[in-house]
Amino acid sequence: MFRFLTPGVVMVVLLFWLLPVAAPAQDTSARENLVEIVLKDGSKLIGRVVEENDRVIRFQTTGGVEMTLPRDQIQVRRSVRGKSVRGEFWPEDPNTTRLLFSPTARPLKAGQGYFSLYELFFPLVAVGLTDFMSVATGVSLFPGVSDQIIYLNGKLTPINRDNFALAGGALYVFTPGTEGAGILYSVI
Repeated sequence: MFRFLTPGVVMVVLLFWLLPVAAPAQDTSARENLVEIVLKDGSKLIGRVVEENDRVIRFQTTGGVEMTLPRDQIQVRRSVRGKSVRGEFWPEDPNTTRLLFSPTARPLKAGQGYFSLYELFFPLVAVGLTDFMSVATGVSLFPGVSDQIIYLNGKLTPINRDNFALAGGALYVFTPGTEGAGILYSVI
């Protein structure tokens, strides 16, 4: 059944599974309650409110510049999701759980999910079963081909912290009536 699991393949899988390489951490500051303020002249500012009263808002930009803004000059004030990195605003990544085609170590939350379409012929649906376990499945859509490729993926994330996550999973690919092939993977 698992003829593709030769000793060499098992050794490579174990090497990648047991010896994950740590990526250097990016320099990030603490997550803050960041806001975007749009002034009546169209200027946009991102930063945090230091102090406010009925007349003015004391505001500090992500670059560290403090200013006092009259309330009557503020057109829009809204919370933004992201962080300040070396004085620059980085919006929150809406796809923290996946890269181009492979998953990251960040888990989907329980009940959270997504649909994606890779290269037009490879749709995928993923769902978080718990805050540390997710499953994904898809089937190829090649026109005129009777035996489409079916792919299944499961991922567990036992460690999930602000700046570090460790996950492992399995990807199994097959066409109906064949044994298929699979890989085990780990990601950090």
